[in-house]
Amino acid sequence: MEKSKLEKALKVYFREIHAIYMGGSFREESFYPSLKGLMEEYSQLFSTDGGAGVLVQPKKTEAGIPDFLIRKDGDIIGYIEAKTPDTNLLDVEDSEQLKRYRASLPNLILTNFLEFRLYREGDLIDQAEVGRQFTLKDLKHPPVPEKLDIFSELLEKFFSFSTPETKTSSDLSIELAKRTRFLEHILEEELSRKNEEVTRFYHAFQEELIDTLTEERFADLYAQTITYGLFAARMRVPAADGFRKELTWQSIPKSLSLLREIFYSFTGPHFPESLLWVVDDISQVLEKADISSILKEFRATKWDEDPVIHFYETFLTTYNPKERQRLGVYYTPLPVVSYIVGSIHRLLKERFGKPEGFATRDVTLLDPAAGTLTFVVQAIKQVQKELEERTKAGLIKSYIQEHILHHFHAFEILVAPYTIGHFKVSMVLEEMGYKFKDNERFQ
Repeated sequence: MEKSKLEKALKVYFREIHAIYMGGSFREESFYPSLKGLMEEYSQLFSTDGGAGVLVQPKKTEAGIPDFLIRKDGDIIGYIEAKTPDTNLLDVEDSEQLKRYRASLPNLILTNFLEFRLYREGDLIDQAEVGRQFTLKDLKHPPVPEKLDIFSELLEKFFSFSTPETKTSSDLSIELAKRTRFLEHILEEELSRKNEEVTRFYHAFQEELIDTLTEERFADLYAQTITYGLFAARMRVPAADGFRKELTWQSIPKSLSLLREIFYSFTGPHFPESLLWVVDDISQVLEKADISSILKEFRATKWDEDPVIHFYETFLTTYNPKERQRLGVYYTPLPVVSYIVGSIHRLLKERFGKPEGFATRDVTLLDPAAGTLTFVVQAIKQVQKELEERTKAGLIKSYIQEHILHHFHAFEILVAPYTIGHFKVSMVLEEMGYKFKDNERFQ
């Protein structure tokens, strides 16, 4: 951008800031239109393909969400958090709010409308005091634009950012965990404000899943469910251009009505705007992920049969390692699961007089800490194998309806593994040719 054009834009901007400041009784939001205009003008002049859109976020909760969201070609490229012109940004930098933003948002500007600080992945990488507080506060004059070259470089870095492509499960888990933690915090604030849509889902979780669920616990479970549901949907669509968060609900079995409603809510007008941008950001990370490389990694570690299931341990290690340890979320290798299930199957036949093992109609299976239902899925496959060996494969649908859905059960306290497990069970049963009836589901 030419220096003269930037200087001209800043002079207009500072006159507006000065007029608002001298008028008194201003709030932080009073200065938003001026900053929005400056960012849009710079973006238009800097860009060769139409520039970026600057969106002023909805009214903040007590904990706050960033004031400005910057999009380019539909993708989120950055965030701006603004404070009043008389604010010392060094004080803000140490606040809990900024620490949370810096930990979650990869491309962030902090400004008091005079000084601009750019953070990349939490680290301060550039700063420019374009106008002096002294001139505005004490001399009562519009600041004179300064450090134009530094400011232009800062904005160029900011507007040129794009969500990086993740190529490993570890990198992807880090990016998803950062955003899920932020989503959890916003959910807590929306619950405290009695947001109608969020509160409705909170009560639905209590009624259908855990009647003693606290608001804090719900925020955690709901955030994980959204992130992991989107991840599961993305893994089913290897081509990035085929992945859309609005279509995630279509991949959820009709039998899981609550989960379908959660993801269908993305498409409706009542989904809170304060949450939507975080969901968009999570979707963007998943869209940019190199799923082919991640699947190759899974194959190399023998996770290829169930990458969606086994990635959860990696994700939870990053998102909430204490919770993972407390609840014992550890991946059991598939050969171990297969051996255990096969051994029980043989014992049922040889020691307990159940000639078809797990397939025997009066055998009941209960996994009290099911996780992602890996053991249950393997037991279902064992039933199929037993029927095939007895040349009764054609009866699998009746065995599913009359035996598996009635006698195979599981408990799981975490909603994300619960979601993943139901995805997996539904897919396995569908592969066996079974279609759930309305209001029918694995329990």
